[in-house]
Amino acid sequence: MTTVSTAVLRLGLSDVAQLAHVQRPVVSMWRARSAGSDRPFPAPIDTARGQEWFDGTAVVDWLIATGRGNNPSARDDLAAYASLDGGSPQGDQTVFDGITALLCLSAITGRALGSMSRDDLIDLADEVDPDDELLFSEIDSLTGRLVPLAHYTDLLVDAAFNAQAAFERLMADRFRLYVPSHTTIALAKPARQLIATLALAAADQLDLDEPTFVDPTDGGSDLLIALAGQVADRPFAVCTAQGRDAASRLARRRIRVHGIQRSPLAANEEGEQLIPEHSVVIAQFPCPGSPSMTAVDILDKINMLTLETTDSHRVIVIGPAGVLTDSLAGRDDRLARDAILRTDRLRTIVRLPQGLLIPRPRERMALMCFGSATTIRGSRDRTILTADLSNVSLDAASIDDLVTDIVAGLGGPGGGGRRHPRFLRPVLVRRLLTRTGDLLEAGTMPGLPTANGTDLVLRISEIAEIVGTADHTDHAFEVVANTPGDQRPTETTVGSAVERGEIKLIPGHRLDPADLISDGSVPVLGVEEILGSAAKGQRRVDRLEFAARYPSGRSTEPGDVVFCTAPRPEAIVDDAGGSVVLYPARVARIMGPRASGITPRMLAADINALPAAAKSWPSWGIRRVQPDQAVAVNHVLTDIHSQRQALAHRLRELDQLAALIAAGAAAAAIAISVPTSETPKGQ
Repeated sequence: MTTVSTAVLRLGLSDVAQLAHVQRPVVSMWRARSAGSDRPFPAPIDTARGQEWFDGTAVVDWLIATGRGNNPSARDDLAAYASLDGGSPQGDQTVFDGITALLCLSAITGRALGSMSRDDLIDLADEVDPDDELLFSEIDSLTGRLVPLAHYTDLLVDAAFNAQAAFERLMADRFRLYVPSHTTIALAKPARQLIATLALAAADQLDLDEPTFVDPTDGGSDLLIALAGQVADRPFAVCTAQGRDAASRLARRRIRVHGIQRSPLAANEEGEQLIPEHSVVIAQFPCPGSPSMTAVDILDKINMLTLETTDSHRVIVIGPAGVLTDSLAGRDDRLARDAILRTDRLRTIVRLPQGLLIPRPRERMALMCFGSATTIRGSRDRTILTADLSNVSLDAASIDDLVTDIVAGLGGPGGGGRRHPRFLRPVLVRRLLTRTGDLLEAGTMPGLPTANGTDLVLRISEIAEIVGTADHTDHAFEVVANTPGDQRPTETTVGSAVERGEIKLIPGHRLDPADLISDGSVPVLGVEEILGSAAKGQRRVDRLEFAARYPSGRSTEPGDVVFCTAPRPEAIVDDAGGSVVLYPARVARIMGPRASGITPRMLAADINALPAAAKSWPSWGIRRVQPDQAVAVNHVLTDIHSQRQALAHRLRELDQLAALIAAGAAAAAIAISVPTSETPKGQ
């Protein structure tokens, strides 16, 4: 039998990189460069299925002797990254479950397990878990590997300082380990922080001194552990499903290791879960116990939650945006989501940015939040607060603002108080029910303040008068305040506008660099011109040469918006038209602004206001104006733009004038005289 004295802690090259806190290629470089030295990298002790294994102790000795790596605590951390010869959590779910069970046993008893015999370990597990709810079966299944794995568990605890930290390190390394049910649905830290912060704020809204947080999913624990990390000294309890599957048992072990008070979630004879009154429900779908849920499975689960909860609950659900907010292809899927939209306790729908689902960072997640039922019955006049945060960075400030927005809207209509939401916008439910595509086409531009028309007219008139007096121009427009009952402008997304044919996207041309000249007759607009790093008209093509070499080539039309997505979203308006757009820039052509209310200047301004990380153009929020105002608004904004361009040109000329005068005077190449009356005093 393997004992602690004979067991070898083994490392693969990827493990060495993680232990040393370096990138994987660095380890290969170390091996190659040290091969001919007096202290070569340790030789492998085994090769299994094409993977080389190294003695962990020898590797640590080499790291310390050579000063390699960025982890001064490599010796203490070895067990956390190594595999045990004869048993390892890597590639073996039985061993992984067994080690987590041993960690749980160590946390409950406070005992070191490595000095105990197999029979003593089994007896201790039976004593702690007589009903086999969380750890007995996992420990008993280790058979002959139990004793060496108990030694290994002690090493893990020593390396991490306590059983809780060791358990979380195993969970954090789930991509190295064999936990497929968790790996496929693992959320990034900002998502877990958002749900935890939102759950605590919802508990405060319910005025719960000792709140109960419920995760009704099979095997869900990530959100509860994140929440426990934010609760501090506040007393609370959790309630989870009593499943017998491996994911649910792992969740119970994890909760027990952290010393969290837990109670099982009961069910009635019909199988409905009996969720405790005055509690906050948090759920992620798909869940570890069912990682392959279909869209209709997810939506049916959410529908069931709405039936199992009341106004005394707050329900927070996170799931794929492709299911909760985006266009659905299947009829059953659409019917299931429509049923959720008709629930009068659904208060908020939010699409979140990319990067929150660790295994699929390009996939977006979304939130649905349920609170008190609205007093407006039926769906005709009822609203839901929505936001598309696809292009918003989910940092601490954004999380705080979003949580404030959501919680303000959970209690009922007008729950937002006097604070204007940063992100959320109300959308009529009937509008959502009539949409066959993306639910969040409307209400996509966060932070647009509503304003009193009369106040705006006064401010606009004041600024126009100041500017006109300064530059001796007459701004030929009049502005009047609309009455409160007038139709308000709406927002949409570029993707939705393209789907409706309101905007036509035209890709840029891939031109041979040799065709770009300085004396051609056709200007070229590319990323450099859009960003301002190259002057417009500096790059050109010959008209005849362009027509001959690129027979399908097209030129811009007056009013086309030329934009790029990288290195940041940026756009310009080609007022004159007749330009050739160079890939990767592209053209957004507005097909009838009088009908859509989308204008070139506002479209360009909305693109230029986006954060640098907003790479997905279909989700870009853009504003409309009332269709009969489109031409006038664009005319005035174009006039203002022209004046800004003229002012910028004048500033450049003044800078050049000042530089020439200073250079000439310093070189005694020129002499300057000024009228006596204009000579500054004291000179």
